[in-house]
Amino acid sequence: MMNKRATASSVSIDLEKHSIECAERWKTCFKRLDKLDGDITIIRRWIISGMGSLMLGLLSFILFTV
Repeated sequence: MMNKRATASSVSIDLEKHSIECAERWKTCFKRLDKLDGDITIIRRWIISGMGSLMLGLLSFILFTV
């Protein structure tokens, strides 16, 4: 069984295929990262709103019980 040596044209073809596959994978990764970024923004807003509500509730409790 004899191994064939890679020629410049076969390496070029393989590299082109690899580049196309990688571009597609990166596109998918960037889409998912954008979705995660949006989800994190929503969670951050919920946390800030919740903390604001707790602070207002605690402040009103302190002011109206004193």
